[in-house]
Amino acid sequence: YKIMITHGHNYKVKLTPALLIEYAKNNFCDIVCYGHTHKQKYEKIDGITFINPGSFKNKEYAVLTLDKNSPPQIELKSLN
Repeated sequence: YKIMITHGHNYKVKLTPALLIEYAKNNFCDIVCYGHTHKQKYEKIDGITFINPGSFKNKEYAVLTLDKNSPPQIELKSLN
């Protein structure tokens, strides 16, 4: 898997995911992990998996499990 990890602010993710999606497509990313919005999110866009683990302040995190014999598994978790 080609994985991109970014904070998200350089891609203006609070306004729109468009720049991040474009960058991921142009660089053939399979998975993008990003932050900055402080909102947990998991979605697939054009075959790319986008994960925002959420906010440390809200005790949120994500677990990404990779296995070459199955698709990526994503779990959004909270300690609340």
